[in-house]
Amino acid sequence: MDLEGPESYVQVGRQSPYPEEFRKDAVALYRAAGGKRTYAAVAAELGITGETLRTWVRKDTAQHTSENRVGGAGQSARCR
Repeated sequence: MDLEGPESYVQVGRQSPYPEEFRKDAVALYRAAGGKRTYAAVAAELGITGETLRTWVRKDTAQHTSENRVGGAGQSARCR
């Protein structure tokens, strides 16, 4: 059994029942509130749990942080 190559990718865990666009819109809605609304309040409006929304926001933040680190040297030089 060959485990090399693109066909060797195995997804661990279960796939989210929510489309990617819905998750992105939920995160954007929470962030647009600018800290004036809780995770629970925004989530209730969307029909999801506050913890689900919190997880999506944390993952999005981590993803953006890691993307910024890739070009971090150039960015810090521009800030000086």
